[in-house]
Amino acid sequence: MGSPPALAVDSSDNGAPRREPAAHLDRSARSARGILTRHQDNLELYRVRDYKVTEPFWLRLFGLGNLVVSSMDVSSPSLEIRAIRDPNGRREELRKYVELCRDKKRVRVTEFES
Repeated sequence: MGSPPALAVDSSDNGAPRREPAAHLDRSARSARGILTRHQDNLELYRVRDYKVTEPFWLRLFGLGNLVVSSMDVSSPSLEIRAIRDPNGRREELRKYVELCRDKKRVRVTEFES
C-alpha cells in the first residue's frame, strides 16, 4: 500500500480558513493551530476509539462535513477535522489506516460494560 494521503486539519483559532496537512496516516495524525502561538496535537492511530461525521446544513451546501475522531489518549481525547470533502469516505479511509496500525503494533481494543 502506498503512502496514505494527508487529511486537511482546521488550524484556525478564530474560524479563518487556515489549514495544515495532517501527518502521514501510517502512525499518527497531527494537527496544528494558532497564528502567533502554535499548538500541535498528535494522535496515535492505534488509540482511536470512535469516529463521528457531522454535516451541518451550511457545509452540506458545498459538499463538506466534519469528522470527529475520539481516542483513548488522555492529552488529546478528540480531534475535529472541519470542512472536509467526502467526510464519510475520509472516515472509512481513516478507519482502514487505524486497523492497519493496530495490526502492525499488535494492539486490540476491548470495550467493557459497566
